[in-house]
Amino acid sequence: MSDIISINKLSYSYQKGNQVLNKLSLQVPCGAIYGFLGANGAGKTTTIRSMLGLIKPKEGNIKIFDQSINTTNPEYLKNIGSLVEAPAIYEHLSGFQNLKLICKYLNIPNFKITEVLEQVNLLKQKDKKTKAYSTGMKQRLGLAIALLNDPDLLILDEPTSGLDPNGIIEIRAIIQSLQQSGKTIFLSSHLLSEIEKLATSVGIIKNGSMIFEGSIEALEQLKHKNLKVKIRVNDELASKNILNPHFAIKTTESKVLEIDLQTEDDIPIIIEKLTLVKIKIYEVSLQKNNLEELFIDLTNTNQ
Repeated sequence: MSDIISINKLSYSYQKGNQVLNKLSLQVPCGAIYGFLGANGAGKTTTIRSMLGLIKPKEGNIKIFDQSINTTNPEYLKNIGSLVEAPAIYEHLSGFQNLKLICKYLNIPNFKITEVLEQVNLLKQKDKKTKAYSTGMKQRLGLAIALLNDPDLLILDEPTSGLDPNGIIEIRAIIQSLQQSGKTIFLSSHLLSEIEKLATSVGIIKNGSMIFEGSIEALEQLKHKNLKVKIRVNDELASKNILNPHFAIKTTESKVLEIDLQTEDDIPIIIEKLTLVKIKIYEVSLQKNNLEELFIDLTNTNQ
């Protein structure tokens, strides 16, 4: 099986005229950490709810484990663990007791409890009432719940939302460990900085449609395109007249030009053109895109 999840032209609207998903397609390779990125409201949670059979798409097809999903007979869910939004836990019970209840409901042997608590680094806190758990501990307990049936696929919706830096680091390490143990992980987030550190494949959604899908390396390559250079000169108007036929320019502040580049090799060409007409150049700074800026550009809802 090359792709553990395959979505083809998925469309969904909660009400007439409000299209949440618009012919969305994506492929999640087996064994990947797939980072599903988009601004809030882009359609990430609706996609996940569709995959879990919680809503039925109006159009399109979803295949998981090479099987078209069936919302009336969701047998495929037995091999999926999910954490969508905040985990549902009983706060008057301990972590161990919460897991024991779920084991009874799902007919899972109790010995799995110790195993999953070890996986999420909660074994020492297993007897503490969950009302005393930090947000990060509750998220890790949610992960433990998702792992009880030893699924091949984990679907995680914003698992680091609301966590402090230490909590984020803990969840990140657990996800990496789970992937190394052979699990495929579908990870929804609006935080590109986290996806950079975790994902092997990336899909970026905007207004319910996929605008980029590929490896994290392919996404990295995008940031080397559309480079910009800022140049502070003594005469911005004359400089623009010299460069305008060849380069796209905008003025960001007094006497500072922001110029779009194809490659860094454009910089000496620009400097030569300006110095030939005796324009004084006070400062040159290359503005390299980071992935966070690229993500904002790609998902800007005003575009």
